[in-house]
Amino acid sequence: MQNLLIAIMCFFCKKKSWSETEQQYDARTSRRYLNFNFLVQIMVKKCFFCDVENLDDNQIIIENDFFISRYDEFPISLGHCEIFPKKHIVSFFDFNSEQLKSAFDLIKETKKILDEKFNPDAYNIGINEGETAGRTQNHVHIHLIPRFNGDVKNPRGGVRNIIPKKADYIPEAEKMESKKDYL
Repeated sequence: MQNLLIAIMCFFCKKKSWSETEQQYDARTSRRYLNFNFLVQIMVKKCFFCDVENLDDNQIIIENDFFISRYDEFPISLGHCEIFPKKHIVSFFDFNSEQLKSAFDLIKETKKILDEKFNPDAYNIGINEGETAGRTQNHVHIHLIPRFNGDVKNPRGGVRNIIPKKADYIPEAEKMESKKDYL
């Protein structure tokens, strides 16, 4: 029965292997098996990123052998895009060396295109690694967010702003003698 479910899942997700986050370990039998909750979630909910056949060609920026770069459907800035693997991979930490290099190569190529098209002043790059970190799709994707002077009142802290009132660490650092030379 488990082999049948694996075959169904491989067909559904177009994948041949399972990451650590998709498996559970049974200490009694020393065997790995698919995480039932993951299996149910995937079978009930179609993967937004795996559905590449339905991608709007106007949203695709560039792609390579492993990844696609496309404009985000809910952008927080002009040119906001996401880079994601063509193969269903849940976690950034499941990338192998070749995939990591491919991802970063595509990020750099995408940045060049966005620089020419939108001329941003800076960028934020982010990954919501896990539900607690804010990920809503169980398919790893890397946000490349162009930033423009004046787009927020005070950009200090950048990605640290994900936890309100924790972004501006300078007042705390000013109180620390060991940090004064770095401010």
